Amino acid sequence: MVNLSEKKIFIPRRRGEWPGEPVAGEIMLEGLAKCEKILAAGERFHYLFDNDCPSGRERRGYILRMIFFIEGSCRMTAAYDRRAGERLIHADEIAVGGRGNWNAPVYAGNLKYENYSVIFMHNLIRLVHSYWDENGAKRTVYCHYPAPGECLQKLLECANDVIADINNARSKRIRLLLSAILEQFKIDIAGVEESTPELPAIVEQAIHYIDLNYDMFVNCSTVAEALRVNRTQLSEIFHNSTGRNMKDYILDLRMEKACWLLLYPDLKINQIARECGFADAGYFIKVFRKKYQKTPLEYRMVYGAFDSI
Repeated sequence: MVNLSEKKIFIPRRRGEWPGEPVAGEIMLEGLAKCEKILAAGERFHYLFDNDCPSGRERRGYILRMIFFIEGSCRMTAAYDRRAGERLIHADEIAVGGRGNWNAPVYAGNLKYENYSVIFMHNLIRLVHSYWDENGAKRTVYCHYPAPGECLQKLLECANDVIADINNARSKRIRLLLSAILEQFKIDIAGVEESTPELPAIVEQAIHYIDLNYDMFVNCSTVAEALRVNRTQLSEIFHNSTGRNMKDYILDLRMEKACWLLLYPDLKINQIARECGFADAGYFIKVFRKKYQKTPLEYRMVYGAFDSI
């Protein structure tokens, strides 16, 4: 265990998914500027869209992902317009994926490349800078909070519709949408930088870890173990800094994700329960009803305007 007073925070190799060190908004903006440059010069788009992901390649919570290839070439297997295949993607090309998209790089020969990925999820936005060489990969992951704002959410949904709509005008439309999305993201970053209160480093680390792993078994003990700090001290400093205990934070996050997923009529209640970290659909329904005074199905019928499933 490390002492919470130490400035250096241990970054675990990871059991769950680890988002890396949070960074300042100006660093995010530097990465987005490179993405915009690729978008302006982009020669080709690769569309990743598949509602049925292969087991083990799920991208849970992904609303939209953009991968901007800066240098070199990458051989990548993915669902290109719902047809799994393998392609060699080069610099100045862009892979863009809607809900359900997945991909996996193929390590072959001496290929090396550099890219930036902008990943929009329900509860956070990630900027991932990846550099791969002949000997393996070096990756830096940048995270930025909060989740996409209302304006950005609408743009993301429009992009999903365009990606799924195969026609000759798609590339022209998606270029305009991605440009608007990046611009709105920059506006959101500036707003967050002005309004977000500063939290102790250990609390930021805990929040980052929870926000990427809330769909797994996660509680104060597992977070403390991942951070290699004392559970009691972590719980106390989290509560003092945020005004909430960690259990409530995790539950609220799961409920927010559930409300968002209930707007999609093709998702069954037991699927949503699993996506939100509940092993049992019955318990999920009980917790949801207690919080919102409605069952998940009643919530869907009121707010989603969808037929029941």
